[in-house]
Amino acid sequence: MALLDALLTQPVTEHVGEFYQAHDARMIPGTIAAPRPPFVVAANGPRALALAARYGQGWVTYGPSFDTDGDDIADRRAAQEQWWTGLEGLVAQFDAAEAAAGRTGADRARRYLSLDGAPMFSLLSVDLAVEGVERAAALGFTDVVVHWPRAEGSTPGPCPRSSSSPSGSRVCRRCRSRVAEAAAR
Repeated sequence: MALLDALLTQPVTEHVGEFYQAHDARMIPGTIAAPRPPFVVAANGPRALALAARYGQGWVTYGPSFDTDGDDIADRRAAQEQWWTGLEGLVAQFDAAEAAAGRTGADRARRYLSLDGAPMFSLLSVDLAVEGVERAAALGFTDVVVHWPRAEGSTPGPCPRSSSSPSGSRVCRRCRSRVAEAAAR
């Protein structure tokens, strides 16, 4: 990240490192954004969190990893709570990394959370989606990311819009308005 930062902020870069070298490297015509395009850095471990705090204008995470056995809703609910608890710890680590990097106030990074890193798919219900947005905001996340449900694949879930019934679009509008209300709080 240090090399990429240098390449994007200096007219000529000279660098010899363990993994990369750049000799008389020029970025022509350069970037329009000044001093460089913003970095949104994905991080979950201590080293990556430190890099995100130092160089990132944003931090993105999917939270801690949890595997659930079976489809038992009680097990998934318990895993969901463990995920939120683990996420609190991750936020505390990022707060400490930002403090160590001297970032305070308006200089702090935006925070993006992929709610679908949790054991329960975030759009399983309107209530679960609203709960996720509210809890993310309470932890200081500025933005949330969710995956639109698909009939098959890595983000399966009920998709009211795929239904040909008129009630499907009403559910979708209701979900959108409730999540928007939660995000505005």
